[in-house]
Amino acid sequence: MTSKGSRRGRHSVAVSNGGNAWVSLQVGASDPDDLLGFEITPERLSVAPGTTETVSLVAVPKSRVLWALSPTRLPFQVVAERLDVPRAPTPPGGGYGDPTRPVVDAAMSQRPILSAWLLLPVILLVILAVVLANYINSRPQPTVPTLAPRAAPPKPKLKVTALTDTSVRLSWDAIDLTEGYDWQQVDRTGRDVGQEPQRVTSVTRADVPELPPATRVCFQLRAVRGGVSGPWTDPSCATTLRPPPPPTPPATMPPVSLKPVLRAAPGRRPSMA
Repeated sequence: MTSKGSRRGRHSVAVSNGGNAWVSLQVGASDPDDLLGFEITPERLSVAPGTTETVSLVAVPKSRVLWALSPTRLPFQVVAERLDVPRAPTPPGGGYGDPTRPVVDAAMSQRPILSAWLLLPVILLVILAVVLANYINSRPQPTVPTLAPRAAPPKPKLKVTALTDTSVRLSWDAIDLTEGYDWQQVDRTGRDVGQEPQRVTSVTRADVPELPPATRVCFQLRAVRGGVSGPWTDPSCATTLRPPPPPTPPATMPPVSLKPVLRAAPGRRPSMA
């Protein structure tokens, strides 16, 4: 009996009892080159008179063949030894003809994992992989940009100072490698008051006009570097100045009416005309 497979070969062994008494047997297997392992179920069994029992035997190669032009034949022997009678000396020829030790020749035809028709695609894949690896290693590597300019810039330090009753000045310390700064008017909690961020470049201050007088105004600032905006600063506030008082008009004298005053000369009485 011969089985075929790349990883294991399955066999079924029929054990018949043609006598008139029960027979107890132990089934084993061996190969001359010690290239196979065996899984036998069951290894021991009892066969009633005039019946046949089936034993499952799996031959497992100890090494696998990746590729070969033809399958490899691995011969082995299946031996059933009686347990209910004393074992007789093994006769010449490996026990053939001993009724207490029947022997069956078997073999496994081990197929390669890769058959012949798969060899060409495998060779082509290996060649393609080598060509691709050489191309990747030989092509010029792209220049990796420096990560520092792409990192988000830190928070600047913002200071707000009142200039006039309608304007304030925003000033801050310069941050390296920045391309500009965004400022925005917010409330004291940092919420947007409806004004879009304003961008300034290459300066460290900005004047904000047209503000209401004597009013507390707050602003926040962020730096921009490599197209990446940094975090907003905490709100910084200042109060615009009070408007100057209106000029006082010059004082006017009330009109004075002039009345003639008659005075008498000494020693004379004034005469009435």
